[in-house]
Amino acid sequence: MTRFSTLFAALVIGLGTAHAADAPQPAKAQKKDFACLASLSGSPQLMFDNTGFKHSDGPVAEFYGECTMFDAFYVGGYRAQSLVASARGNEWDAILGRRGSVGPVDYDVRVHYYRFNVGDGVELEQVGGRLALSHDFKLGGRWTLVPMALIDVSPIITTNQNIVGGAVGLAAKRKFVELWGAPTFELNAKVWHYFETPAPNKGTPITSITAKLDYGIRGTSCTAGPTGLVTFGDIIGPDPHRTTFGLKFGGACSF
Repeated sequence: MTRFSTLFAALVIGLGTAHAADAPQPAKAQKKDFACLASLSGSPQLMFDNTGFKHSDGPVAEFYGECTMFDAFYVGGYRAQSLVASARGNEWDAILGRRGSVGPVDYDVRVHYYRFNVGDGVELEQVGGRLALSHDFKLGGRWTLVPMALIDVSPIITTNQNIVGGAVGLAAKRKFVELWGAPTFELNAKVWHYFETPAPNKGTPITSITAKLDYGIRGTSCTAGPTGLVTFGDIIGPDPHRTTFGLKFGGACSF
């Protein structure tokens, strides 16, 4: 890979960093004035659902923490740490946002700051915002369908360039009480597209499919389990038909 490709691979990390969305999640806490969650996971390589690429040179640990006030405003932090002698794959993020509903539509609007290492001692910074819209449809057989759409604008302040992109997707969720441990299964599919990137002709749609299986830990508000990810397409190139696989295992607790 050329140095430019490596750099561009890192530039799009911010748009794809799913933070807690990629980690095994606890059940939603009951509504209260103040609630927090924390998740920790490990994976053979750092991978996000919107780039079709692996962003580390080896295994990484990922941490996400978030606190919500009045069931609306939240502040979160994300950390990815390379577990090998390579700076590529290290990332520090800060997020401030609000979740709520307007009629039948749920929204999540936030601002964020990303700082990540692309290797060779080079660090990049992004600032920006994201708006995500969704709605839960309760179906029979304990299934829930969640269509969603999001748009993300993340200027790269280090290089004075812009990344503008978005996605549409559909999630299917079910708690399998008939299975051992009564795990919650979630299958999530998204199609990403970029309207503006630092590289020409790199808005190629990327399809991602994520599968999660979360087991509740008895007597706690914690869950743990595996997450698998496959992406089709590659915004970095040169092969637009790249298929990439990722796997992680982790847990999360709410309190």
